[in-house]
Amino acid sequence: MNSEFAIELRPPIAAYQGSEPYVFVCYSHSDREVVYPEIQWLHDQGVNVWYDEGIAPGEEFPEKLGLSINGASQFLLFLSDNSAASRYCRNEVHFAMDQEKPLVTLYLSDTKLSAGLALILSTTQAILAHTLSISRYRALLLNALTNKSVPASNTVTPIESNLARLSNRVSSIVVLPFVDTSGEREYFADGITETLISNLSKISALKVISRMSSMRYKAIQKTAEEIAIELNVDAIVSGSGFHAGGEVRITAELQLAASDELLWSESYERDLTNILVLQRDLTKAIAAEIKISLTPGEATQLDIAHEVNPIAYETVLKGRFHWYKLTPQDLETALEYFQQALRHDSKLALAYSGIAEAWAGMQQLGMVSSEVAGAKMKEAAESAIALDDLSAESHYVFAVYKAWTEWDWPGAEIEFRRSIELNPNYPDPRAFYSHYLMIMQRPDEATEQIERALELDPFNVLFRALYAVVLTFQERYEDGVVAARHTLRIVPNHWLAFQSLRINYFKQGQMENCISATASMYRGLGDVEVADLLSENSTDSGEDRLLRAAGVLEDRARKTFVSASQIALLYDFAGDYAKAIEWLNKAIEIGDPDNPYLQLLYSRELQQQAEFQDLLHRMNLLKAEAV
Repeated sequence: MNSEFAIELRPPIAAYQGSEPYVFVCYSHSDREVVYPEIQWLHDQGVNVWYDEGIAPGEEFPEKLGLSINGASQFLLFLSDNSAASRYCRNEVHFAMDQEKPLVTLYLSDTKLSAGLALILSTTQAILAHTLSISRYRALLLNALTNKSVPASNTVTPIESNLARLSNRVSSIVVLPFVDTSGEREYFADGITETLISNLSKISALKVISRMSSMRYKAIQKTAEEIAIELNVDAIVSGSGFHAGGEVRITAELQLAASDELLWSESYERDLTNILVLQRDLTKAIAAEIKISLTPGEATQLDIAHEVNPIAYETVLKGRFHWYKLTPQDLETALEYFQQALRHDSKLALAYSGIAEAWAGMQQLGMVSSEVAGAKMKEAAESAIALDDLSAESHYVFAVYKAWTEWDWPGAEIEFRRSIELNPNYPDPRAFYSHYLMIMQRPDEATEQIERALELDPFNVLFRALYAVVLTFQERYEDGVVAARHTLRIVPNHWLAFQSLRINYFKQGQMENCISATASMYRGLGDVEVADLLSENSTDSGEDRLLRAAGVLEDRARKTFVSASQIALLYDFAGDYAKAIEWLNKAIEIGDPDNPYLQLLYSRELQQQAEFQDLLHRMNLLKAEAV
C-alpha cells in the first residue's frame, strides 16, 4: 500500500479469555489494516476470537501462543505474501496441524506458497477472499467457523468443490487464452479467445468468466484444478489458433476442471472470411457438449454470423489488443486501428464499437475533454447500434454516454438493461450500472449488480475499486474501507481506491485520514505539488492545507484543464461551501464526469445550501428517484 497513507491501527477487541470455544487467528502484522476489521466483524457475529493482542506484557511469547493454539477449537489463517513469508505464522500453522486443529485459510491475495506450506494447506478449508465480494466471503467464513447456514457457496474447500463437479454437470466455464501457433500473431489468438468468451457469454444458463480474469492465466502457470477453484467453474476451454495467408485453423478442447477428463476436442479449418461462422460453430459445439439449451433469442444471436472483410477484422483484433492495455499510447494506437478497419469495411459494427470504447477510455484517463469525447462516443455508438442492434458492447457504451455525458437517466437505464439482456455474462455494464443505480438512490439493486460483476470478473481491480465506492455511498463505511484496502493491496496507487477512502473518512468526520488519503491519491496521479501541500508533515491545520491545495488547482485551471468537481470537493472538505458551489457550477458548465455523483460525494452541509438544489435541477437529479 502507498507508504504515505497510514492511519493509526488499534486492536479492535480484547482477545477472548473465557472457557467457551474460540478461534485462534494467525496473521501478519503487515496485514492489520485488512485483518482487524474482520476480527471485529467476527466478534460482532458472536464468534470468540483470540489473537496476539491477548499476550500481556511480560508473558513468554512462544509459551502463550502455544497454549492459545492448543486451547482453540479452530485455527484461522489470514494468508498473504506477508504471512506466508513470516516464520512466526509458519510455526503457528505447523503447531496447529500437529495438534490436529481444524484449519480455515482466508486468502487475502493470490499468494505464492512454499512447497511445504502448500502441502499443509492442500487439504484445509480455503476461502478465496481476493476473488469474492465482502458479503460473500464473510458468509463463507462464518459458515466455516460456526456451521451456520448460508446461501450456496462460491467455494469453501477444494474437496467440496471437486465432489460437486464429479456429476459432469457444467453450468460455469472459463475460456483460457488460446495459444498463437502461427508466430507473431498474438493478437489473432487473443481475438479468438475474446470472441469465444463473448459468444458463450450470451448463453444465459451458463456462467462465463470474463476476458480480464481469463487472460491473467496467459502469464501464470496453474493446474486446471487450481484455476477452477480460483474462479469457481466446472469446465475449462483451451486451444490454439493458426493464421497464415487467408487460411485459419482453430483447435479447441473442453475438459472437466476437477478430474481433468477431456470431454470434447475438435479442429476447424476455414477461410478467414468465414472466421465469425467458424467461431459460431465452435460456440454451438461447446454448448451442445455441456448440454446447455439455447433460448430462441440466443440461437438467433449466434446465427447472425456473416462473412467479414478479413483485413478489416484482423485490424479490429489489433485494435482490441492495444485497447485492453489501457495506457494513453495504446488507446491512441487502438483508435488508429479501429479507424483503419473502417477504411477496409465501412459497415463493420465491431470497428465503430471499438472507436466508442477508445474515446471512453481516453475520457476516463483525462486525455480529452468530456465535450470532445462525448460527441465522438455518441457518434460511434449510434453507428454501431444501427449496424448491429444485438451488440451488447455498443449498448453499454451508449449507456455510459447517456448517463455521464447527457444526464439522460431513463435513456441510460434502457441501454444498460439492453446490454445485460444481450449478454448476461458481460460484467462491464453491470459494474457501471451499479453506480447508475446508486445515483438513482437504489442501493439494493446496485449491490446485486456490482457483486455479480465481481463474480464474473473476480480479478478485475477496477471493479473492486468501484465496489468500494458503492459500499461507501451506502454508508457501509467499514466494509468500504476493507474493499478499498483490498484494491490497494493489488495496485498500491489506485486513484479510485483512494478516492473511495477519502470520501469514506470525510463522511465519518475523520478529517486527518481523509486528507492523508487525498494526498496519496494526488501522489499516485503524479501531482507531487498538491500531495506535498496536503502532507501531514505540514504544521498548518488540515483546513489550511486543503484550502492551499484547492488554490493551487484553481490557478492551474486558468491555464489548462483541471477537474472542477475535484476543486469543489477540496473546498467542501475545508468547509468553504460558497467556493464549493462556485466550482460545482463550473463543473456542470464543462460536463465534468463526476457531476452525476452530486448527492453522493458531498457533505450534508453543502447539500443543504439553497444553490445546491439548483445544481440538482440542472442535472435532472431532482426527478431521479422517480425514474
